[in-house]
Amino acid sequence: MGWKTFKEHFGITHIVRVAKGRVLIGTDYVSDLASIDVETGTVIINETFSGFLEERYPEVLAAKPAEILSLLETEDTFTASIPVFTYERDKIVEKACEEPGWPNVTHDGLMMYENTFSTVKATAIRFARDSAEARIRRLSESIERTEQDLANQRASLAECKADLEALNLAYPIDPPAADDLSIGENGPGDIDRNSTT
Repeated sequence: MGWKTFKEHFGITHIVRVAKGRVLIGTDYVSDLASIDVETGTVIINETFSGFLEERYPEVLAAKPAEILSLLETEDTFTASIPVFTYERDKIVEKACEEPGWPNVTHDGLMMYENTFSTVKATAIRFARDSAEARIRRLSESIERTEQDLANQRASLAECKADLEALNLAYPIDPPAADDLSIGENGPGDIDRNSTT
């Protein structure tokens, strides 16, 4: 992946990183002021910051997708390969970078957030455990809320059924009288305006 080649070719001074099939150009606060589709080389404008590329990097905006793809397909070269560790669910993964720590990126373009990457493997293991525990808490709370909502809905349904049963007992359903004009096609109060009677 030639994200670094792309960055250097266009003289991009903003943060460039890779995520979800795109090369993102952004800042600490907005990760995708603009982005590039890594499959097609297409430049994707962020509508909120539509003038960003035109103002800062017009050459990127003017570049043809084939040129961008050629850069992205180039093998990047790095001045250093410092080992860093992160996690993917229950796996601890080793990667490399030129400079550890946020807001730097790994050789494969991943942003090294302070709570996901470390030069110490044991720290990455702790990050993975913390993340798993946090996910368990969030999901447990979500399940609890969903179960409470379901219980409330079941209680409401039981009340509605009880209301209907009470109505049917108190007011048995009889066929409407022929001269009953209070019920028509569209419900209570509907009167046939075309009737000649």
